[in-house]
Amino acid sequence: MLGIMLQKMWQKKWMNLSILLGCILFVATAVSFPLYQKASYDRMLQDEFDNYILTKGNYPMIVKMFATCQKDKKNTIGKMDDFTSEIYKELGVKENMTVRSYSILKSPVSSDIKRDDVDQLTLSLGAMSGLEEHAKLINGRFYSESGTDENGAIEVIVSQATMVERGLLLDETLTFDKLKTADGGPIRIHVVGVYTGSSVEDLYFQEDPEKKFDSVMMNSDLFQSMFTGGNASKYTIAVAFYDFIDYESVTADMIERINERTDYLVKQSAYKSVLREPAYKSILEEYALKKIRITATLTILQVPVLILLAAFLLMISGQMYEMERNEISVIKSRGSSRAQILRLYLYQGLTLVFFGALFGIPLGTFFARLLSSTRNFLEFDMKRPVDISFDR
Repeated sequence: MLGIMLQKMWQKKWMNLSILLGCILFVATAVSFPLYQKASYDRMLQDEFDNYILTKGNYPMIVKMFATCQKDKKNTIGKMDDFTSEIYKELGVKENMTVRSYSILKSPVSSDIKRDDVDQLTLSLGAMSGLEEHAKLINGRFYSESGTDENGAIEVIVSQATMVERGLLLDETLTFDKLKTADGGPIRIHVVGVYTGSSVEDLYFQEDPEKKFDSVMMNSDLFQSMFTGGNASKYTIAVAFYDFIDYESVTADMIERINERTDYLVKQSAYKSVLREPAYKSILEEYALKKIRITATLTILQVPVLILLAAFLLMISGQMYEMERNEISVIKSRGSSRAQILRLYLYQGLTLVFFGALFGIPLGTFFARLLSSTRNFLEFDMKRPVDISFDR
């Protein structure tokens, strides 16, 4: 039967070639639109994030936690620290970076240098994880790995604004009048460097260093060992945790889960008192409205094309049937049963569909990539790749 089928197909090779081309185009169109739809949703989402950065000048996906721990006897800082390490898994997203910011409330300090050019100073001793990787050093150096100098004073860096506004000097050593270490000793700080934000593109700083006039920053690990954990009950500490989500890895099919978990965390979880509603909620809401319009547009474009291709296939198939009616009668007259004839044409159809899918799926993927690369009418930009795949 296979030989008869191949012989029949060769005898009407141009008609079969037309049907094969129709199958390839039908499969390619049916495949390309869903792939393009997914890719366009993801690109539109990334465009929303990029637009937020351009207009707001801030990172688009941050989970922020704030607390003021007055003599932290309930270990609020420790609980926040444990929670922030699980936030990415909770939301089902990837981590970009996590910034932990600590600051002891302002307290009077005295300089070891007898100075008459400044009034009484009050400074806030703080720390930020990863600061040395994002700050730009203007003068001096960063604090050492141990965080202290040879005399046991805490090495600190100050913003340019703090240096100017408070009249501090590089290499100056100061002592907090009322703030003591856990064992009751004096807290002494040694100004070793002056810093500012590294660049406008670096969105690490959620508070502009040039607007903080009273802060001195020490080594983050040293701060945690000296003032948090078991020692936190002796200090009033303002804590801010910033969980930066890798927004470039966020896709459209993740949005529903992110929204649901975010609503739960902000409104119902045990951490709702320290969490702030993230800015990305408004981004995702605006995106949802645009997604509805895009879906309607793509559906309107897809349906007529598929109908036309289906009509083309039916027309060619009908014409071929009319041409083979006499041939079918001859086959019947020679003793072939109806089942055998049906099986013959079924195999022929399946063969055409198989090769149509074999060539149509790669062609559909190419169509999706081509459609996704358009910038303007008949203007393509293949340098801007999109994620076209079947595994999402």
